[in-house]
Amino acid sequence: MASPRVLIFAFALALASSTMAVPSKLAIVRSCGNLHVTASWSSGLCANIVARSTLNETSTSWAALLSVSGITITSGPTGIGAPEMIDSETWAILPIDGTQQKIQAKNTITINFCGVTDAPEEVVASLETVFGHGPNFTTQDAANKLSSGYCPFLPVVSPPPPPHHDVPAPAPESDLE
Repeated sequence: MASPRVLIFAFALALASSTMAVPSKLAIVRSCGNLHVTASWSSGLCANIVARSTLNETSTSWAALLSVSGITITSGPTGIGAPEMIDSETWAILPIDGTQQKIQAKNTITINFCGVTDAPEEVVASLETVFGHGPNFTTQDAANKLSSGYCPFLPVVSPPPPPHHDVPAPAPESDLE
């Protein structure tokens, strides 16, 4: 049986899409996002996660699933599409209109978020995106291809640099000859 998250996501997408036509021939690409911290402070951070379509033609629709852990999102997710909260750590993101459904070949979608955390080093996120191309391809078709857990969780904060080793200062030169 599908997880409650996936069932809620599928139900939300069924409501969002009035066209249920399933094309006979589709090009579908699943894409995981790359994560970038855009700002950080002692109790939180902002980041964006970017997924690229690898299709050689414009997609006719897409859907995304953003999952986070270790952070309470206070702003976002924002960017392309409309986020729909599934639970406190998961959002379904869908195109707002026909213009947003079309993602040019090799182009990206970007999702931004900010939040608070007591342990920035434990914050992780993933963005699974499905891009599709075909006659009558719908957001529902794309959403049906999503499954929570397909994309790995990525650390939001890169590991700290290696520790510096103190090098003793050179001995002072003597004025005595």
